[in-house]
Amino acid sequence: SNDGTTTSTKPSAMILDQDVPIFLRKTFHLVNTCDPDICGWSEDGETFLIKDPSKFESTIIPQFFKHNKFASFVRQLNFYSFRKLKHHPESLLLADEQVEESYWRFYHPKFQRGRPEWLKDIKRMVSNPRKSSNNNNNGNTNANGNGNNKKSTASGTSNGSNSNAPTAAASSASKDG
Repeated sequence: SNDGTTTSTKPSAMILDQDVPIFLRKTFHLVNTCDPDICGWSEDGETFLIKDPSKFESTIIPQFFKHNKFASFVRQLNFYSFRKLKHHPESLLLADEQVEESYWRFYHPKFQRGRPEWLKDIKRMVSNPRKSSNNNNNGNTNANGNGNNKKSTASGTSNGSNSNAPTAAASSASKDG
């Protein structure tokens, strides 16, 4: 019963939430206000379609962003884990499917018509796969040799440069138990 009384702002005002990245706010606004012949929501509001990529690139993107490159827009969507869908269950008629061949349809579970409050849950993917995947797992221990590190840590303070690693391992082990 408190839900209606405590919220003084309209849901549309939620889109200005500073927790939401500017790209997502702009894209949500873009889809809501665009010429439906160029870009708009699907009938169910769960995806958005770019029906005319060339017009979208030349006229719509520059209104919202500092560039006019369709590929850059799509790349940003990919950073936020949007998926490009080939066919949608909505398009049952063959004629529709032929028209939709040229459409770009994008989906994210938290990017839906009438739900600006969900935008804050869309997170940008961390983009450092080359650095993080191989080096962090083995890192310094392989470079120095596993046997030497274990011996120096057993004696206590024989090597100052290696003191951080065993401390972290010991503290994480104590949390688990």
